[in-house]
Amino acid sequence: MARNQQNAPKGPAFEDDESVVGLLDDDRPSSTPEARPWVCTNMVMSLDGAFSTDGVSGGLSSGADHQLFLARRSLADVILVGASTVRAENYRRPSVTPEAARVRAERGQDPVPRIVITSRSLSLPADVPLLGGDPPAPIMAHPADADTSKAPTGVELLEVGSDGVDFAELLRVLADRGAKDVVCEGGPGVLGQLAAEGLIDEYMITLSPQLIGGDRVGLLSGAHPDDEDDFALHRVLRSGQHLMLTYRRGARTGDS
Repeated sequence: MARNQQNAPKGPAFEDDESVVGLLDDDRPSSTPEARPWVCTNMVMSLDGAFSTDGVSGGLSSGADHQLFLARRSLADVILVGASTVRAENYRRPSVTPEAARVRAERGQDPVPRIVITSRSLSLPADVPLLGGDPPAPIMAHPADADTSKAPTGVELLEVGSDGVDFAELLRVLADRGAKDVVCEGGPGVLGQLAAEGLIDEYMITLSPQLIGGDRVGLLSGAHPDDEDDFALHRVLRSGQHLMLTYRRGARTGDS
């Protein structure tokens, strides 16, 4: 597929959960990187680049953005997130709508996405809802020097890296387990590490019409992306004053 066709901006209206799932299902990338899954961000930020208000992202979101957020994660094989975001946002295990369940069954995916948490400390509060619920259990990816005795019960431990989480190795392991589509929900530290290694293929970002100020700004937490490829505008959605933008890496979308 030619780049101008693959990345042509698209902007259908929001209608309901099923229409958003259908939009994303019809808009899957035509190819994925070799030896690892496709990696997409799923983030919201203010006009001045803030990624949270009062420590959480909900104050920047809207109904349509939340709908898009849930639809995108419901179609992923893996939801990748840092432990600090899990703690701040009080994460739960994912569930999917009947429409997303139908799509997943047609694709041959597992019934629900698997959550993978990256952490050096392996520390999560015992009352985080993510630690309980229906299987599959979350995976906690950690470096070799992490103290695994501090790991919470109810998670699968996965060692990747020596003195820090090796994200390239993590993605290779996930690919070996059958993952083709990874959605990263942050935080900026995790996104920054992925970007620094050129491991993000798609940025799905909602722009919130707010100015927040302060120092909690920067989608990549100050990282310097190691990317030679430009990202092309792929899709534009609007709901009220929120813009939902998608940029895709040109060289990895099957362009000719």
